[in-house]
Amino acid sequence: MKKFILLLVVIILLVAAYSLSAQTFIKITDPSNPIATTPMAGNYSGAAWIDYNNDGNLDLFSTKSLLFKGDGTGGFESINTSIGIEIGGQSNGPTWGDYDNDGDIDCFIAGNPSRLYRNNGNGDFTAYLKGDIGPDGDIRGWASSWADVNNDSYIDLFVTHPAGFVGGGPTPCHFFINNTDGTFTENFDYQFSIELAPYTTATWYDYDFDGDVDLFIGSGPAGTPAVDRLYQNMFTETGTASFERINTSPIATDLQDGQVWNFIDYDNDGDLDAYITNYSGAINRFYRNDNGTYVSLNNALTIAGSHLSNSWGDFDNDGDQDVIVTHESGNLYFRNEDGTFTNNTIAFTVSGSTRASAIGDYDNDGLLDIFFSGTGDAAGLFQNITENENNWVQFDLRGTVSNRSALGTKVKLKATINGNSVWQYREINAQNGFNSQNTLRVHFGLDDASIVDSLIVIWPGGITDINTNLSVNEFHLFTETIPAEFLRADFVADKTEGIGSPLTVQFTDITIVDQNNPITGREWDFDNDGTIDATEQNPQWIYNSIGTYTVKLTVQNAVSSDTKTKTEYITINRLPGYPIITYEDPLFSDTTVFTGARRLFTVSALDTSEYNITYRWILNGTLKDIDSNYNYMALGFIPTPAPRTDTIIVEISNGYNSIYRTWYVNVISTTDAEDITTNIPNQYALEQNYPNPFNPSTRIRFSIPTGELVKLKVFNILGSEIATLLDEYKMAGVYEVEFRPADLKFLPSGFYFYSLRAGKFSETKKMILLK
Repeated sequence: MKKFILLLVVIILLVAAYSLSAQTFIKITDPSNPIATTPMAGNYSGAAWIDYNNDGNLDLFSTKSLLFKGDGTGGFESINTSIGIEIGGQSNGPTWGDYDNDGDIDCFIAGNPSRLYRNNGNGDFTAYLKGDIGPDGDIRGWASSWADVNNDSYIDLFVTHPAGFVGGGPTPCHFFINNTDGTFTENFDYQFSIELAPYTTATWYDYDFDGDVDLFIGSGPAGTPAVDRLYQNMFTETGTASFERINTSPIATDLQDGQVWNFIDYDNDGDLDAYITNYSGAINRFYRNDNGTYVSLNNALTIAGSHLSNSWGDFDNDGDQDVIVTHESGNLYFRNEDGTFTNNTIAFTVSGSTRASAIGDYDNDGLLDIFFSGTGDAAGLFQNITENENNWVQFDLRGTVSNRSALGTKVKLKATINGNSVWQYREINAQNGFNSQNTLRVHFGLDDASIVDSLIVIWPGGITDINTNLSVNEFHLFTETIPAEFLRADFVADKTEGIGSPLTVQFTDITIVDQNNPITGREWDFDNDGTIDATEQNPQWIYNSIGTYTVKLTVQNAVSSDTKTKTEYITINRLPGYPIITYEDPLFSDTTVFTGARRLFTVSALDTSEYNITYRWILNGTLKDIDSNYNYMALGFIPTPAPRTDTIIVEISNGYNSIYRTWYVNVISTTDAEDITTNIPNQYALEQNYPNPFNPSTRIRFSIPTGELVKLKVFNILGSEIATLLDEYKMAGVYEVEFRPADLKFLPSGFYFYSLRAGKFSETKKMILLK
């Protein structure tokens, strides 16, 4: 009996120990942590791990506007910025990268509208409002991703637009080429920038190892399978970044409900395998790369369900990349052990809907943690609490000849793991999941390896750096080697726009130069007049007049010289005034609409300082349109059943100052127009209402000989519309509509007019309300 009890105790302890080790992640609920207490967006919003202030610690960004500064030990501070304030939309996919190579990582957010925010380096951000990528361009989108598509050292931008899933009319994707001078040009040359499709999330990988990044767009129509949009970048082959549709079977021919493509070397054999999460129209698919040929596999990852994100990392530091998959009903963790995946069903013990998933080691303990956007307990920050003795190493990479964020850089690491020489592979990207971005810091799990034998860094600019015998369980910083005699002029300004003169601008020389041939001279021309205005490295300049200025820097060393010109780089605007409304309809703040009817709200405005005007229509707190008019429809049961009052607000802005106009729409129920005869009339007619005078209700009969869009409205004696009784297509027939002004308590006794418009027919009659 004693032996049996002892055996039972051992079994219980083993089970408890297994459960403890298997419980890989724990949700952070500490009330002192603002990530745990701040309400997050519940739509298809995104997240990213970044180091926005260059202090070496990971910070968390959660769209649309939540920034949390990390202290490297697990603590966070909520930071107020101007990011995302004006952005709406069902989805807000962020991507972070240093587009101007000034050393501060910048932010773009896809949405309705989308917006680019420049990191000023002082803890604040400025919305980029110029050119194709500014507010004048219709760049509404779902997700976004930075990449250097032409290896010119400046990152370019891709914004997906899923037709039918973003407010306003559908558009293709938006592809912006970085002009290297702080501006962008939208490109319309390719299928994805011409054709409409349900483009969802775009990721960039050099899947064919030819030296340029290729484009993979999950294009899931959310229920109906179709082929995804995959494109090979032909830059290496032709010298120009151009894109050809990939037709290779099976990755380009299988029908998908595609959300996110990721290319990873899951089996450490030196080539890139592929995994795609699908929504409900197809199962998730896994493709093994067999020497350039992709083979579709069936394993634990190829499952059905409403899956969105897949995020790869070595969560247990055993030398194999694992994956976490988000789902409309929770999240899944699949552990990779020597190429075999096992679903760890107790890694996450909370329920809810998860969408974006961003990976980063926020507490610097060598274990990859994860943040989920979504709803319910499954969303939030989860700390990796795996307990083992496995080693790890992490690398921060800074480009010089290549782009500063090192996007597109390939990292190969060799270490001796369990007695075997193992090569691992990573590639740095600015979009790794569904509307989400992992840290740009490169992480490797090393199991029992006590040293990194070799590290090969292949930069997109063509430089390869090799390091050997690196220590483990540490963070290493590597900067791209600058070739002999290399010289590339460049500069940035602390501000590129100002209001009113004088404006003082601080310029910084960020020229990349071979340190063995340092710069010997500089010539600055701050207004492109051909006169040398300064010769120091980082000068200040005062602009005394309103206008737009082109800035030029020429640098020389003992070997060569180079010039950087930024056209229309500095803009000093006149002091802003306020918009003035010149036309509005309806005129009165209170209007009444019957359920099912539509009402067009219109405003026109001019700005006293001649700035461009923008409009934002907000219904009950939700952004609905950005045009000068809004076609409102009185739904019967949304947000609450009629009778109710909807609030419509239009914000009219010149980019600096805004004014607002508010309407209160009384939504009341009405009887549908009744077809009172089977005979088809041979002419249009609007009959006198009966009874007339009336109280509390009257009926209006009309006839239409052909099917038409019919509008029946009621006006007061001033001509102001007080009710829309009908606004819909009707077949030929004779109809009656009941008008019940008892529901319109604010109507006084008196004369009213009812007007019928059907096709080209229009007629108005008078009626009398007696109370």
